[in-house]
Amino acid sequence: MLIATVSNGLNVLNVSSYWQSLVIGLIILVGVAVDTYRRSVTRGVRRAARVGAGPTAPSTGTGSGAPPDAAPPSRSEPGPAAGTGVHPPATTPH
Repeated sequence: MLIATVSNGLNVLNVSSYWQSLVIGLIILVGVAVDTYRRSVTRGVRRAARVGAGPTAPSTGTGSGAPPDAAPPSRSEPGPAAGTGVHPPATTPH
């Protein structure tokens, strides 16, 4: 829509087709440059977020994310509620 509007405006102003092509080419070039810059900034933010999260354990192929020498969690310990990330209140043994 932007290119069509600019092209129409340049026609109304009686600008030659050479200059119309040049202006439209510049608009496309600026659009690509802005998109490239925006993507690089977004990648940098994502990369910083990953680095700030701390080191992760290498994948063992099990999908648990735990180091290979870690003991599996016992069934008596409550874990986070499914999908909420919230831990239930801890219980104390009597």
